[in-house]
Amino acid sequence: MYYPYDFEESEENVSEPVSVSDDDVDVYQDELFANHFYHTPSHSISSKNEDEEEEDDVIDQSRIFNYAEVKVFLDEVICPICCQIIVNPRVCKECDQSFCGRCIEKWFQNSNQQCPCCRKSKISHSNAYQNLGIMEGKVPKVLLKLLSKLLLTCRYSQDGCEEIITYDFREKHENNYCQYQQLDCPNQGCEEIMFRKDLEDHYLECQYGSVQCKYCSEDKLRMEIESHLYECPCRPILCEWCQEKQQAIEFNEHLELCEFKDIFCQYCKKKYKRYDMKIHTPIFCLNNLYENSLELLQQKDERIFELQKQIEYLKSSKLMEQSDLNQSTYEVLSEKYKQDFEEDVEEVIEEDIQIEESDQELEQQLDKANQNQLSQENYENLDKRFLKEGKQAVVEIQPFKNESMSTRDDQLNNLWYCSDVEINQMIDFFNI
Repeated sequence: MYYPYDFEESEENVSEPVSVSDDDVDVYQDELFANHFYHTPSHSISSKNEDEEEEDDVIDQSRIFNYAEVKVFLDEVICPICCQIIVNPRVCKECDQSFCGRCIEKWFQNSNQQCPCCRKSKISHSNAYQNLGIMEGKVPKVLLKLLSKLLLTCRYSQDGCEEIITYDFREKHENNYCQYQQLDCPNQGCEEIMFRKDLEDHYLECQYGSVQCKYCSEDKLRMEIESHLYECPCRPILCEWCQEKQQAIEFNEHLELCEFKDIFCQYCKKKYKRYDMKIHTPIFCLNNLYENSLELLQQKDERIFELQKQIEYLKSSKLMEQSDLNQSTYEVLSEKYKQDFEEDVEEVIEEDIQIEESDQELEQQLDKANQNQLSQENYENLDKRFLKEGKQAVVEIQPFKNESMSTRDDQLNNLWYCSDVEINQMIDFFNI
């Protein structure tokens, strides 16, 4: 892209050197300074050190884009000190040689008291800066026109800038417009360095940037604005009664006056809106209280009646269930008792049988004990008696024996197989 400056050019101006007054040079220098200072945006601060600033004042010949067109007069625009394109030209009054303004200043700072070309100096003072008076010559207008014909690549072309600019527009472009110039973030506290093309996006998101509160219009850091919005005294708060938004600083006062807020009546123990409390006088409140009490009593009576019905129903259902339960329980218990009774009867019968058997055994043991207790003498007497009576009894029962042996009566037959003790018992029984 080209940014040419139009100059009115005539053959006379080209063939003859044009004299430029000191005022014109001063105006030109003032314009360069003004363009550099006043046209720089307030938020664009270059991150250059002193070495980089020195390089900014040097235009290398390799940056000439239209070299083929300007090579015929290239020597006229080259500084004899730095051998680069002249920047901010200064002209010697003696030899009309042009130099870079910065180059000639450094030349005199090194105590060189003469012009590097003509070696002349009209000032004998030791102050080196006073020798700059020799460089107060008029800058030829032809030199300015030759410089304006140069087309240069941007100093930041290695960073990506593809602009082709004229010599006159070089400073404006590189210092104010080039999107690949590296700049510091202007926000205090932020240390980010970025291209100019990224500065706007960064500026909108930088946490150190200043943001205006939408409630109180105060400037806050972007990193603090979120917490400030929750604490801002001018933030809106929604009233739950009237559904209107009020500022936080006035919200408590609003609650004391809100017409839609519920107010508790100490007489009827109910809540009413504030606007209703104006007509809710004590007399009106007592009338409402009386009517409400009657209504409540009626509701309680109805409730009591319903509860009584429920109680009666529950009682009847409970009795029926209890009777059914008793009947079923009785049947189960009777069957169980019957079984238990039968088992008990059987146990009693068995116990009686066992007792009878034990009694018989005891009687037998007693009989045997009684018999054993007879003295030997009695036994001998009894023995003699039994022998005597036995013989007599044998004689007496012999006919019966014969008859019984011949009879078929089982009882009589069995009698002969009885023991002596049994027979004696039988005899004693019959004697009685």
